[in-house]
Amino acid sequence: MSDKTQNILELNYKINNINNKFYEAFLPKNWNIYEICLNILFVFLLIMISILIYWDSINRKISSNSRCRKQKELYNKTKGIYTIDVKTKNKDNLFKVKYDINNNTETLECSCKKGNTNNTFSKIPIRILKTNENKYSEDLYCKCDNEYSYDNSHKDLILEGEPELIRYMNHQDTDDFFNKINYNF
Repeated sequence: MSDKTQNILELNYKINNINNKFYEAFLPKNWNIYEICLNILFVFLLIMISILIYWDSINRKISSNSRCRKQKELYNKTKGIYTIDVKTKNKDNLFKVKYDINNNTETLECSCKKGNTNNTFSKIPIRILKTNENKYSEDLYCKCDNEYSYDNSHKDLILEGEPELIRYMNHQDTDDFFNKINYNF
């Protein structure tokens, strides 16, 4: 035999010896098919549990920052009733605009302190939920403790409520809030 063939045979013997030792280390001869299946199942379960833990950690991070989830939680918290409180700069209540999404109704209520002074609040921007129209309300008559004025410019007023509803009260052409509510719920 030549030196080349002798070297090739020695190399082949070494590789086979390494392969046999590798398989003997991980697959002992006394294992049966059930033990092999149990080991594969155990490894599979470990991988699945690690994937679930990883997915759960990502889900928690996303849900704390999700705008959709915050909107849905707000809807569930208010039970479909959204309110805008209109106040003076001195934080005296004037009136409230309530939107009941479940019943498709909108209401205006006086919220000023009761008194003997007649006040008229006119041209309050409201959204008619049944027809999805932007309109101005009829005059709202209230008996308050002082004389208050309301103009549609909202210069001397504070609006409290949902940010998108406040935007709607300031500019009736931005009806994003109502579109989202109708789309999502």
